[in-house]
Amino acid sequence: MSPTERLDGLRALVGAGDVSGKTALRLGAANIAGLEDDEGMDWLVRADALLRDGSTDVAELDHVAFLESELSHGSDDPMGVGRAAAGICLVCASASPEQLPFIRDDMLEEMAYAGWLVGRDQDRGLLIRVFREIERAHTVASGTKTSPAAKSRKKRSASSRSSAA
Repeated sequence: MSPTERLDGLRALVGAGDVSGKTALRLGAANIAGLEDDEGMDWLVRADALLRDGSTDVAELDHVAFLESELSHGSDDPMGVGRAAAGICLVCASASPEQLPFIRDDMLEEMAYAGWLVGRDQDRGLLIRVFREIERAHTVASGTKTSPAAKSRKKRSASSRSSAA
């Protein structure tokens, strides 16, 4: 099934009804695979909020291990980027706002060595954007401001990405 067919099917299934966190997660991944990045990002941020508020049951698994596996063994299939983005959402939904910069930095390092992302700077940039958008949503939801230490880490992270690309 092509990413476009998958996305059309999900959209038809959802219609205008209520969406669970799991469905929002699937819609986010399918949109990203279908090259609808902005809509996919909106769905992933929504999925993160639904997963964090407890309205959707999430398995008590090690979501970091899932994400690391997707990054290490991803494929050229368009759904590979969508699955990795969904993995980022699952990891972020189970983390506190204070943990996110550290998790993001660890995953950025994993991405730097992910063979399937070599030469795919646009996809890597999109996965980084998923972290940033969800991190921003966590910050807004918690009503906290970014600490000077977190700002410093972000600045270092940004400069290391530009030198790695």
